[in-house]
Amino acid sequence: MVLTVRSVALSAAIVASSTVLVQTTPLEYNPYTPLEVNTPLTASHPAYGAKPNDDCVKPIIPVDPNEAHAQSAMVKNGVTYRKLREMEDSSYSDIDDLSSYFGEQLEVGFSVLKEQFSHATAPHTPWPSSYWPTFQDSINHVWKSGEDCPSEKYAKAYGLDITDFKDKISATNGIDSVKNGKSCRTKADCYGNGECAVRDGASTGYCIPSWYGLCHAWAPAAILEQEPKCSVELNDVNFHVFDIKALLTEVYDGAEIPTVFTGARFSGPDNAADVDQFGRFTKSARRDLGAGLFHIAISNIMGKHQTSFIMDVAADSEVWNQPVSSYNVQTMEILDTTKACKKYFDTPSYPFNTGMVHLAYVRTTVTWTVEAYIDGAL
Repeated sequence: MVLTVRSVALSAAIVASSTVLVQTTPLEYNPYTPLEVNTPLTASHPAYGAKPNDDCVKPIIPVDPNEAHAQSAMVKNGVTYRKLREMEDSSYSDIDDLSSYFGEQLEVGFSVLKEQFSHATAPHTPWPSSYWPTFQDSINHVWKSGEDCPSEKYAKAYGLDITDFKDKISATNGIDSVKNGKSCRTKADCYGNGECAVRDGASTGYCIPSWYGLCHAWAPAAILEQEPKCSVELNDVNFHVFDIKALLTEVYDGAEIPTVFTGARFSGPDNAADVDQFGRFTKSARRDLGAGLFHIAISNIMGKHQTSFIMDVAADSEVWNQPVSSYNVQTMEILDTTKACKKYFDTPSYPFNTGMVHLAYVRTTVTWTVEAYIDGAL
């Protein structure tokens, strides 16, 4: 089972956790994605690591009646708040989905979360690999000089037509999968449109964003499959650890594995100026997963149930799925609401939730596995 947590603010929370201000709105008014648990990890899934298909499930954006109250709040000088990526509470639907998967209500008590689930480590560390970028023709890429690429090795070992097999890989996840894109001969033809990707033996190719790839397949494979430890030989073909990781990643592309997707995919445009007076993104989908749900989710998924999960760590329209190995809550405390609002927002009351009773400050460090291009086990 894979738990995909989409968060617009996580990188800021980790890199600059001492300066990130969590702004909370009621759970029921933030975006969520109505996705079936067994939705295949294809281009129609919101976790897909490239441009999704038009039939990709769209998020639902509830109307928040607190928004008018927040917009009417006065911010003196316009610079007293901490202006970094914010996380806000997400919908009850996400909590319901997680509760349904685990077969019990999530633990949400402040004291219990603080005392029992303030830190956790995944049962095993997710293994690193490439996300096999589309512009490098996916697993058709020759990563080791003097040897065949992973797809060609597989075709040879199993007696398949090599050219046909590589063409199918390219058409599915490689350069030929974006034939409708802008054509190119050199990188200069792709200014502002990614890399000029040209298949071996071809003279022209297509402009492809460098982030397109198989991160949506590598991340769950790195969690659910044991890491390959050594090279193996089959029918006189030697597969290195990195080759095996490539093939495992390819298997998980389009896989029908139970997936709980929380939050919403943001599809752009990436305009940094689209923020309100509090530094929050004006587009609800870009605000994405909420701080309250994020804390509840990681505390239950990894803290209580000892299960890893996947995060999209990018705030913009790019998708960077990373498998999480641990988290540690460094600070978790109830604040004096009046003092906190004065300090962080220069407002007399909390502007984002008129029904708020207690205001908590939580600072958490999350550790995840990143891409690596070195052969061998971790």
